Parts: sequence; structure tokens; C-alpha cells
Amino acid sequence: MTLNMKDFISLDTETTGLEPGKNSRVIEIACCKVVNNQLTEDIFHEYINPIVSVGPSEAITGISDDMLKDKPIFGEIAEELLEFIKGSTLVIHNASFDLSFLNYELKLAGFDTRVEDICDVIDSLEIAKQKFPNEMHNLESFSRFLGILDETYFKGTLINDAKLVAQVFMEMMKKERIEHSRSAEFRGFIDLECLFKGSKSEKNYFVFKNKDYKLLRINEASKIFKDDEFHIDEYFGKEVVLSGFVDESRGHPRLTINSINFL
Repeated sequence: MTLNMKDFISLDTETTGLEPGKNSRVIEIACCKVVNNQLTEDIFHEYINPIVSVGPSEAITGISDDMLKDKPIFGEIAEELLEFIKGSTLVIHNASFDLSFLNYELKLAGFDTRVEDICDVIDSLEIAKQKFPNEMHNLESFSRFLGILDETYFKGTLINDAKLVAQVFMEMMKKERIEHSRSAEFRGFIDLECLFKGSKSEKNYFVFKNKDYKLLRINEASKIFKDDEFHIDEYFGKEVVLSGFVDESRGHPRLTINSINFL
């Protein structure tokens, strides 16, 4: 499986048991939208009255009967949830668990729809097991292994857990892109006119040309050169060697530049 998605929704639930049933219900749902590999503030979050007692699950979730007594039942929030996730790709850590509960609740509420009918679903737990078979794969342990769990994480806050699912998935995508990358050097010429048609007004960009990357636009050139007074017109037509790496994970090469040397 190639991980190359930029937009998705991460989802997590809290339940009163391990298998959906009369006394084992969904009591909290959190969903977080990711756009262009960035977590957004577009979040769906609800506490849900399961109608039955939460029982021993309170010791695990911290959610009590008293907290849920005035909350909506699942059927009252189902349409809003379905509208939020419809047409998206859902990323869930241990998807079979959450989907079994959500689909059970939907059926109880009189909905014929299953989550899988309206969304693509990716199980980040299964991907973690495939790519890192020797690690612990529960969300907290695996996040620590990836180095993305910090002091801002508060266990028991489901929105944080949903955000963590998104971060885990993005970090795995990042690692896969690195695996598909190779170091490279490219020799060619700086060319202004092919991009700006003679205009020198944009001093912080240039185009590199060789037989493979004829119109490679290099952004923020002054940062690469470490020169606040960088003027690209001074370098027009000069031959250079670009060092960096090529990412081929998306079906076409993308060159990332680390350094530029003039010949």
C-alpha cells in the first residue's frame, strides 16, 4: 500500500465494552479533518448517552453515567456524523473495532447505511503492524516510537486521541516517502526567461534546466544561498550542480534541493 494521501479524517471512539451489544455502546466520538497534510480546526465531537450504565468502563475512559445523562443519544447525532464523514477517507487505529460499534449504533438508530458504504477506510493499526512488525502498536506506544507524543498529549481526551491517529498516519506517510527517495545530483543551468519571460521582478525564485528537469522551479532561493541580499539575475545562465533527493513515491519524481554549487 502506497501512502500518498493529503486529505482525510481521523476518527476515534470511546465505548463501554469490547464488543457491540445491549450493554456495550458508543459513548464518545471524535473526528478531525486533515487538509493538505495539516490538522485543521474542523472537528466533530460528541458525548453520547448510551441509555444503559457505563459500568466498569468508567475506570478506563473517565466517563461517568452522570456526565452522559443529559447528552444526546446516538440517533440524535447520527445524521450530523454521517454528513461530516461522507465521501471522505477515514483513518482509524484498529478500524474493525470502531466500525463494528458505529455500524451497530447506526442499525439500532434505524439507518441502513454502514460507514464503509459512504467512506473509504484505512486502518493505521494494520499499516503499523506491516511496516513496523517488531514494535508495540497500541496508539500511545506506537506514537512514542514515532517520536510524536509530547507533553501536550493528555490521555483520556478523545479529540487528542483522534489528532494522534492523524499524526501517526502522516508520520508513516512521511517515512514511506523517505524510503522511496534516493540521493541525487543534477547538473544544469539557471534560467529566468522560461518562467518570467524576461521579468526580473521575482528575485527569490529561479528555474533549473537539464534534460530531466527542464522547468524545475526552486522556491525561496535566498534561504538555500543563505543570503538575504540574494539577486537571482546575477546568476542567470550560470551552470550549477544541485544536490538533494528525488521522491518517487507519487508516481512522478519530485526533487528536493539541499545545496547548490556553481561550476
